[in-house]
Amino acid sequence: MNASILTRQQGQINLLEDLCPLSDFRADTAGMISKVRESCRPLALTQHGKCTAVVISTESYQALIEKLGLLEDIILGQHDVINGDVFDHADVKKRILSRFKK
Repeated sequence: MNASILTRQQGQINLLEDLCPLSDFRADTAGMISKVRESCRPLALTQHGKCTAVVISTESYQALIEKLGLLEDIILGQHDVINGDVFDHADVKKRILSRFKK
C-alpha cells in the first residue's frame, strides 16, 4: 500500500473552511483545486445551501480506493473463516513445497 495514505484527520472536511458554493467554485476553479491539493482535505460544493458534490485530490482518491480494497479483502477473509474455507499452516506448507518440487 502507498505511504501517502491519509491519516483520519487529514482527510476530514473542516466545516468552517471546506464548504464552497458551486458559483464560487466556478469562478475560481483553479484556486479551489490548488486549495484541495495543498490542504489534503476535501472541498464540499454546495448548491442552494445543500452539499451536492465533494472534490478531492487524486492522491486522496487513490488512498480511499486502496483502503476500500483492503477492507473488502478483510471482509472476504472473514467470510472464508466463518464458512470454514480455510487451510491450516501444515497443509499450506505442503502445497507450497509441492509446487517447488515439480
